Order: sequence, then C-alpha cells, then structure tokens
Amino acid sequence: MQLKLSLVAALAAGGMAVAAVPANAQNVTFQRLLNADSEPQNWLHYSQNYKNWRYSNLSQINKNNVQNLKMAFLFSIGRDTKADGAEEGVPLVEDGFMYVTNTWSKLMKVDVRSGTRGQPVWRFDPKSEFTRSNKGPALLGDNVYITTNDVRMFAVNKNTGEAVWEKNVVSPTESNTQRTTPGPIAVKNMVYQQESTGGQSGTRSWIAALDATTGDLKWRFHTIPGPGEPGHETWKDDHQAWRTGGGGLWGHPVYDADTNTLWMGTGDAFPSFIPEYRPGDNLYAASTIVLDADSGKMRWFFQEVPNEHWDQDTPNNRMLIDYTVGGRQVKTVSNFTRGGFFMQHDRAAFAFIRGDAYSNNINWTKGLDPKTGKPVEYNPNVALQTYLAPVGRIGVDNSGKMFCPNYNLAPLWQTPAYSPQTTSAYVAAGDSCNAIANVVSINKESFNGGLVGKGSGVAGVTKATTASVTLPPQLGKMWRFNVVTGKVDAMITTNAPFRSGMLATSGGLVFNAENDGTVSARDAETLAPLWSFNLGMPMSAAPMSYSYNGKQYIAIIGGGHAGVSGASGQVSSAVVAVFSL
Repeated sequence: MQLKLSLVAALAAGGMAVAAVPANAQNVTFQRLLNADSEPQNWLHYSQNYKNWRYSNLSQINKNNVQNLKMAFLFSIGRDTKADGAEEGVPLVEDGFMYVTNTWSKLMKVDVRSGTRGQPVWRFDPKSEFTRSNKGPALLGDNVYITTNDVRMFAVNKNTGEAVWEKNVVSPTESNTQRTTPGPIAVKNMVYQQESTGGQSGTRSWIAALDATTGDLKWRFHTIPGPGEPGHETWKDDHQAWRTGGGGLWGHPVYDADTNTLWMGTGDAFPSFIPEYRPGDNLYAASTIVLDADSGKMRWFFQEVPNEHWDQDTPNNRMLIDYTVGGRQVKTVSNFTRGGFFMQHDRAAFAFIRGDAYSNNINWTKGLDPKTGKPVEYNPNVALQTYLAPVGRIGVDNSGKMFCPNYNLAPLWQTPAYSPQTTSAYVAAGDSCNAIANVVSINKESFNGGLVGKGSGVAGVTKATTASVTLPPQLGKMWRFNVVTGKVDAMITTNAPFRSGMLATSGGLVFNAENDGTVSARDAETLAPLWSFNLGMPMSAAPMSYSYNGKQYIAIIGGGHAGVSGASGQVSSAVVAVFSL
C-alpha cells in the first residue's frame, strides 16, 4: 500500500538522497492544533489554524522587500496523465518537514530543512480508484490523515510512512456516486471526512467522524434530512426528491473551541436548476449548519437561499472572526457566498448578524432582509420560490433569464483569507453572469424512488446556456472586504477568473495564483501588485508560508488540467514551488 523510498530508490527516482531524519518527531497534540498561531514557523492546518484564517504571522517577507522574492527550489509530487482534476491541495509543514498530496491522494513526506531542495523521505499510495482533487492532509498525534476521492480515509505514521489503518467511509444508505474532495480535519481524538459531490451526482451528502486511533465510525450527519428528521418536511414533492437531495460539503469545516462546534456550508439541492422538481425550502441545502463536534447533533442552521435555483450555493470555507464595535466584542462565523454576499453569524448566540454585498453584479435578488438575512423575495408560505432571475424553460421561455453572479465563477474552493492587521477578508474568484434553460419534461420514474443508482444526472432533464442571451465576459475579481464596516475597501479585475485561494501575512501582503501560472504578491491594503513569478502551468491551489532556521518561505502546488478558465497548456506534472528572499 505504500512505497517507502530507500536511499537507492530516491537516487534512482530523482537524483536526491533521503535526508537523515529524527527517529521520532514530536506529536502534534490537540493543544498544539488549538494554538497553531503560536507556531508561525509551522503550518499545521489546511488554513493554518482552526479559525480558517489562512494568515501567517511571519513578516520577514514584507511589502518593502517582496520584490526580491526568488524561486528557492521546486520538486515534483507526481501526476498520472489520466488525471481529470485540479491540484487544489495545501501542504502542511512541521519542523522542516512537509506533507503534501496530489489529486490521486498520494501522500509524500519531504525534508525541506535545507532551504535549497525538497528531499523525499517516503511516499504513500492509497491506490484511489478515482481522482478529481485532494485538498491535503491533516496532522494529529504521530499520524498523517488523508482522504481519497473514492471515499476512504487512511491514518499514516508520519515517521515510517506505513498505514496505521484504512477505512471505507461510504454511507451505505446512499448511491454509489459518493466522492470526497476536501481533506480531513482533526479535533481532539477524532478526524472528520465529508462527501462533497451530492449536488452534482444525485446523492445525499454527509460528514462523518472517525476515531483517530482506530478509525471506527463515531457518527455521521446527512445534510439532507430523511423521514422523521427535522427539516424533512421542507421537501414537499411526491417522489422522494430528498433521496438525491445533494447538499455537498466542498469546504473544510471551521472548529469553534468555545462552543465545541463545527460550522460548515452546504452545496445546492439536486437537480441544481430545476426547483419545480423539488418544491419546498430543501433543507439543509445552501445553508450554514452547526454540529456538536463530539456527537454530531445539530446545534443550529441558517439557510441562505431556500429553494435555490442557480447553483449559487454556500459550501465556501467559514472563518471565525472577532472584532470590536462601540466597545462591544462581536464573535462571528463569516463567509463569502456564491450569491454575492458576505454573511456574518453570531457564533456565541447562534444568530444571524448581517449580510452585505461584496459583488456589484447581483441581479437574482433585490437584497437581503436585514432582520432575517433571507432574500427579500422569499415567501415562507409557498413551496416554489420566485426570485428575480428564474431559470428559463425550453418551450416556455427559450431565452431564459440572465442571472448574476455566474455560479461557475463565484467563490467555491477558492479559500478566502483574513488579516487582523486590516480587519479584512480577501477572496479571489470571477465575475460574470449566466443563463440556463431546462427542458420542461421531468422523468420522475428514472429516479426509482429517488435513487439515481449508477451514473449521475437525471434522465429527461438537460441544461444549456441559451444562445439568445448575450453574456458579459468572464473576468477575474479579487476583493478586500472590511468585516467591521461591511464594505469593499479594494477590488481588482483581471482578464481571467481566479481559481486559487488566498494567503495573508503580517508582512502586509496577500498572495494568490492565476490560471496562467502566475504566482503573485499584492499590497494587503490596496491589492496593488508588488511581485509575480510565472510557473507556466494551471494554478488552482492556495499558497502557504512557513519558516525554518529563521528564514521564511512561500510554497504553493502547481499543476492540473487545462480546462479551467484562462488556463493554458496540457495536463502537467504537479509540483511544489517554494520561494524565499
């Protein structure tokens, strides 16, 4: 199951000797994970800390010297030419050792202490049956945890590279179209795995908790409730549409230690553009859900768009952000929605606080009710909602309605960042509109009581962009959103949408990558470009930062398919690029 690189094998494979490593590295305790901010030299979480800030306290690289940033070293993490995914992972670094995965969930430990090369220590191949993307591993104790696209989880000993346990986490009640793209997160003595593709493959998504020591399943929560569960009554159809309800979990949950809760956002209800098939609010799709981290019991939820129409769902990463207004501390869970709003919820009182537009290109609603946070057009007394830009129907309304933002460009896996220096959140994505027209007939029998079975999609239902609607160009946008004022303080536009996440640093910088392979650093106040380097390959991953022996580094994974907007070239090998002064 694993390939351990001996010295001879390493020399043969890459011309690099394996560095001598300590027999036993220190354990990554839950306490260390809670206090990850106190170890700025390391990057112990996917987003650096449980708060999902993607913020580094390192400032050696700053606005005054970032123009001197250069490639320190680069190494390959491998790629199968049959891969049909994008490299969206984020490396973890502990005490000079990097743990990184590629789209096939292959895990690699690399010694980066020299600052001039990445020396492989071991590789682990879970032999995943499928690939789409893999967002990286998690650390806890002396193990590294990885999930696979074919819905397994592994605990791998971080010193030996050997499997400690393997578990198939597929939900037995759902169709065989389940997939996992987010990496795991670890809290206390549990690791969590999610099903992510329900909104596209016709199944119910879920999050599951496994015992970190044994891999035993502790609990599972389905994002679409079944009969007898709270919220099931919001599926008002007569053909069990809830069985293929969707609600995918694409992002990493955020853990709030104060309330011992997991906050996460869910994807769209299935089928995406056909609300007539699934009348009702469709809980808990397009929602923020809050679960007790120990038991998996729901503590609270907030649905952003009931009976959502346009795949403008809300699986984006949440962030724990605190600030003071009028002498009062506000403790929030905040996120950028795909519908164009920045939402803030009170994580102590479990209540909606405010929702502000960060996009100036919103036409599906006139705005949000300041008291409820719902779209002002929402009518709780009807089963089929009528918003301002309903999708068209071929044979009824061939032109369709142009709706904005474009569901395929708004923030999704592009992880945001938060800087306490500027009290601002940053996100990079795209900005355009779309128009969809669906056939009128819906073959309900093809669901077989709600179960799609093999394959995905719905027989008798298709969607197409209507040729009669002229759409604006697909542009890239990066926003700096001030969470205290609820205003956009800076914004830039690029020729192609961003697919990469953000990194903010205490050096007054934000880092990102563009689809043409350009890695860039910008002024955190103005978003003005200060430095760039082109890797010549598609970029969908987010940068991170670490230090060793007092020297700061910026690292990012490059590679992926060329099918993303603005990308050029063919499928490329995946690499980790590391920069330093």
